[in-house]
Amino acid sequence: MLERKGLYFHILPTYTQAKTLIWEGIGKDGFPFMEHFPKPLQLQRNETELKIVLQNGSIWKLAGSDRIDLLVGSNPVGCVLSEFALQTPEAWRLLSPILLENGGWASFIFTPRGKNHAYDLWLKNRDNPRWHASLLTIRDTKRDAAGEDGKSIMTREDVEQEVREGTIDDDTAQQEYYCSFEGTFQGSYYGKLLSGLAESHFVRCPYDPRLPVDTIWDLGRSDANAIWFIQSLAGREFRCIDYYQREGEDLGHYIKYCRDLPYAYGSHWAPHDIEVAEYSTGTRRIDHARRLGFNFRVVPKVPIQDGIQAVRRILPVCYFDYRKCAMGIDSLSNYHKEWDERRQIFLDNPVHDKWCHGADAFRYFAVICDRIESEYLYQPTATKVEMEYNPFKEEDEEYMR
Repeated sequence: MLERKGLYFHILPTYTQAKTLIWEGIGKDGFPFMEHFPKPLQLQRNETELKIVLQNGSIWKLAGSDRIDLLVGSNPVGCVLSEFALQTPEAWRLLSPILLENGGWASFIFTPRGKNHAYDLWLKNRDNPRWHASLLTIRDTKRDAAGEDGKSIMTREDVEQEVREGTIDDDTAQQEYYCSFEGTFQGSYYGKLLSGLAESHFVRCPYDPRLPVDTIWDLGRSDANAIWFIQSLAGREFRCIDYYQREGEDLGHYIKYCRDLPYAYGSHWAPHDIEVAEYSTGTRRIDHARRLGFNFRVVPKVPIQDGIQAVRRILPVCYFDYRKCAMGIDSLSNYHKEWDERRQIFLDNPVHDKWCHGADAFRYFAVICDRIESEYLYQPTATKVEMEYNPFKEEDEEYMR
């Protein structure tokens, strides 16, 4: 900030976390984190906007990836993304081209949370000479600052005792202390099932023009709107070929997005709330969509837990395009139960966060497969369609182009 005048972001998963952990945070030595900015260098400190302006004009600002709209249109030259594994991948996708144009930089700090977008970033760039990548476990981190004894901050015996006493489970211990990407999100509904699927379930999954594409929606406006694009082989194999999620857009935006894709569609499915009338216009969204040329079918309303069980039943026969569906896969992996801090137990209901939208849309798809029969969506007596080519073939030249 002293060497280059510009805007610098420190981003956490939520704005509330940014304020609580950093702006109001205090180290174990009692020293407030924000006091690391020497006061003689500060020109202005804004408690409302959580930002500091230095004497040379550089700005440091806290932000949350849950309020990504506030980052759009900004022009940073440096970004720190803390707890990146818990952030929406959209934040980095928005910031990356800006930093590239500005000749800026980014730093990603996180503990693994399964094989999600943070894992992909690590895997693709750990040997990239343009990046610096470092993975440090309790074996590597020591109390080695000036005046310290150089001993490990946490020993293997400490971790084993925590697991033995039930403080944490083994998956969490492997993630938190050994930076393992093999564990699952604690309380995740589908994490273990997804991690248990063979790598062949996460492939390049190109569009097959001989099969219709069904879209399954979780509707939102102020919240995110999520859409899965799925092709079915007689109900015996489901190919998740694409995924799209945005927030703050109206229904027309998503319909136009679907129309611009080169897919031949079968049915468009939406939850029951598509039949609810908009308060401002009195018009039902299903009628508005029909005027725009989209005839939605309504997913039967079933209890959430029944839908979750339906997802668990069909996941073993699902195949995901690991590139186009990355955010959707993350949503399924991180969809988790609410934690009751007072009673120290997981509750039966899922947490409403950035991961729930893609997971909810996929749950609606599972309900359709479980309850509705059609010529291409779930025929238990049908046999698997034999293809003239393997749609998952690595050397698919057309897909690569």
